[in-house]
Amino acid sequence: MNKHGIVEIAIFCHAGTPCAGVLTLLAKPSKRSRAATATVGHTSFSIAAHHTGKVRVHLSALGQRLIRKARRSLSVKASLSPTPLTAAVDGAATQLISLRGAQHRH
Repeated sequence: MNKHGIVEIAIFCHAGTPCAGVLTLLAKPSKRSRAATATVGHTSFSIAAHHTGKVRVHLSALGQRLIRKARRSLSVKASLSPTPLTAAVDGAATQLISLRGAQHRH
């Protein structure tokens, strides 16, 4: 995460056609919270076929606070939901990833 609360996530498009959809980041808010998961960021994306694209996601205030409290990194579930045009080629996918806080320069 940079100082503006933005994280970059690399995504590879395996399909023969361009990939487009929505990337959602989910995290467990806290041990005491009743909510199982909370959305800490989401954005739409479009990537050319057989290419890797960096998707920039602006984290919510909750997401930024969770990363700062985690000190080193925060484990989140990244969920890709394709648009209806690309859903026939590639279905939805989820993966656990780790987000790190901003690097402080001295």
